Amino acid sequence: MQVKLSQEVEKKVGEAAHALGLNENEVVNQALLFYLDTISKNLSLKLELQAWENLSDEAWANFESQLWKKGKSG
Repeated sequence: MQVKLSQEVEKKVGEAAHALGLNENEVVNQALLFYLDTISKNLSLKLELQAWENLSDEAWANFESQLWKKGKSG
């Protein structure tokens, strides 16, 4: 795979490679792996929050249902 970087990004990659003693490909690979790991964690958190939201909605509906039943019988 080939990716075209802007001059600004290319310059920053070069600076990071020099500072870290790595070649530019290693810097780009590490940066992408870090970014993809972050995205994966973010997606997992988003899915977990959605699951909790769905559970909360279900619990609220059950609670309202019980209130409605009590109101009719009382």
